[in-house]
Amino acid sequence: MPHRPLSVLSHVELLTPQLDASVAFARDILGLDVVAEEGDSVYLRCWGDLYGYSLVLTAAAKPGLGHGAWRAWNAEQLDIAVASVEAAGVTGAWVESSFGHGRAYRYTGPAGHTEELFWDVDRAVAPPGEESPYPERPQRSGSRGIGVRILDHLTVTAPDVKAAAFWHQDVLDFRVMGGVEGAPGAPWFLGLVSCNEKSHDFGFILDGEGTPGRLHHVAFWVETNHDLTRGAKFLIEHGHAIDFGPGEHGIGEQHYLYFRDPVGLRYELNSGGYRNYVPDWEPAIWRFEDGPNNTYRTEIGMPAVHMVEIPPGIVGRHEDMIEGIVAKG
Repeated sequence: MPHRPLSVLSHVELLTPQLDASVAFARDILGLDVVAEEGDSVYLRCWGDLYGYSLVLTAAAKPGLGHGAWRAWNAEQLDIAVASVEAAGVTGAWVESSFGHGRAYRYTGPAGHTEELFWDVDRAVAPPGEESPYPERPQRSGSRGIGVRILDHLTVTAPDVKAAAFWHQDVLDFRVMGGVEGAPGAPWFLGLVSCNEKSHDFGFILDGEGTPGRLHHVAFWVETNHDLTRGAKFLIEHGHAIDFGPGEHGIGEQHYLYFRDPVGLRYELNSGGYRNYVPDWEPAIWRFEDGPNNTYRTEIGMPAVHMVEIPPGIVGRHEDMIEGIVAKG
């Protein structure tokens, strides 16, 4: 009987050399609530997150990714997922207790990133006075900063995008939703995978230097394109530069806006996007000229600053454009 062991991207841990500055940005600009502080980590959640937190910011020497964490469908499926990872030749380790959730299995994925799988989790608790009158909402809608609703996806860089995407399909039953290649048979520039009906909750972008384990961005979802463009103006009015957007991707069909916090951690706002329920979906293959980056095909290229991997991060703007990476097969 087929199984899909994982349900959703639950939280992401980001590393920052200036913890206070990164927390202030997540709280005051993105609009997240601080849930707890424990050791060198601060735990935050969006007003619409159904679990206890979705973002962890941890003090470190350089900006980057700590780990991405997925919740299983149930305790049995967690065991199935772990067995599948180990059968693929990857040896991880159980973390017996973590803030906000039960025992978790951590391992290094095929592109060098720490991934975590768990089942038991604490539910969202609204701050006093922020309870919603709507039974399905964990908290009333945010009134601070941009007011992002939920965590949407994690995108990392990978030396071999296609291999990373299909490893997650073969081992953990993610669906490979789409890929971008510069020419027929060339290495993929972008690959998107999903463990649910979204166009993706995990993305891979080609690491131009071939370095494993680096971050590209963490995305949060807002309800409408108006919320996204309002967020763009809010960022500018509060002294923060925009890397890329607003616009609409062809691949995934989400409206997008990319920007970075004071240490170079890159965030994205998403709205829209399609839903796909096809269990035997075959990945759509895009060329740059098809408009995967911009559905209107008015911008085939991307600002060079948008392709800076993290680390190093590099805060600031750069007007040079990357027109596309066409690699030889």
